[in-house]
Amino acid sequence: MAWNFVQSGVFSGVVSGAVNHPGLLKSTVEGPAILTGGTFGLEASIVAVLVCIAAGILMLVLAIRRGHLVRPFWQRNG
Repeated sequence: MAWNFVQSGVFSGVVSGAVNHPGLLKSTVEGPAILTGGTFGLEASIVAVLVCIAAGILMLVLAIRRGHLVRPFWQRNG
């Protein structure tokens, strides 16, 4: 909610494909849709996707190293 508010309400950006409403600042994002997210917004850009994938992999690796993963019930012993 905070991401959408700041992106739309402050910077006048497109959020999740919604209609662009004027915010506090008038900004435009120009460039190829793969880098800007096109009509869906910045969260659909390849940069955002790659950052989120990297963060997810990092958290998964840390959870595995620390032993915080729980096996599925069908693989547990007893």
